[in-house]
Amino acid sequence: MIRSALIVALVAPMLSAVALAADAGKTPATQPAVMTIPGTTVQFTMVKLPAGTVDIAIPNKEAATVELKTFWIGRTEVTWDEFDVFAFGLDFPNDDAKIAAVGKTHPTPPYGDPGYGHRASGYPVMSVHPQSAAAYCKWLSAKLNKKFRLPTEAEWEYACRAGETPVKLPESDLDKVAWYAANSAGDDGEPAVHPVAMKKANGFGLYDALGNVAEWTVADDGANFARGGSYKDGAGKVHCRARIPNNPKVLQVRDPQIPQSIWWLSDAPHIGFRIVMAE
Repeated sequence: MIRSALIVALVAPMLSAVALAADAGKTPATQPAVMTIPGTTVQFTMVKLPAGTVDIAIPNKEAATVELKTFWIGRTEVTWDEFDVFAFGLDFPNDDAKIAAVGKTHPTPPYGDPGYGHRASGYPVMSVHPQSAAAYCKWLSAKLNKKFRLPTEAEWEYACRAGETPVKLPESDLDKVAWYAANSAGDDGEPAVHPVAMKKANGFGLYDALGNVAEWTVADDGANFARGGSYKDGAGKVHCRARIPNNPKVLQVRDPQIPQSIWWLSDAPHIGFRIVMAE
């Protein structure tokens, strides 16, 4: 698995170049910033969003208008290319350092394949616990000397709607920007995850904000919710206010560990995450 992750690290820059070329002639919210994880050739792209407001309607709470300052957000969901550097210590200069770190501040090996056959270059990371996503952000912050974290629910919805997208899109428009149950079938005919940036970007130049994998966010009270719907959901459940709680009775049913893993969710192949970087 480590060998395959090394191959992924070599392929990632090519995927970034292809995605950037696909946007030629398009004007995003701002010029994207391509970043490289130190010690590797793995790159990822952040997009700077303008300040603005977003109307939030959270269940059991009063609707509110939230004002947001400028912030950076991932152009795509975090991919296995990026996460495997963290998970397997691929940035360490020698095996001794790798062995000392992996398993302490890095994910422990999961039971089974967390990618459900799609743990490959260009695919979004799946099955990660929100604590694992937060640990990745902490690690990436130290590597690049910047502040990375999970988006708040308000930031995420603002990014998803891109100043123009309605809460729910007509299915004809949804098909252009999202993978969901009706269009994501794999070779076996069942809904499946797809590589990032294969559909049309939204008005902020962000890919897969809707569908593909739902994305972990942080609520005002610190709870985690996965937003946007996923490749396995029907069109009616893939929208900018779709919200999945972090419920182990649903997302960790098959985890045989006691206590259950803080790194992986055995029943969440439809959930990943996107990162935010402080201005």
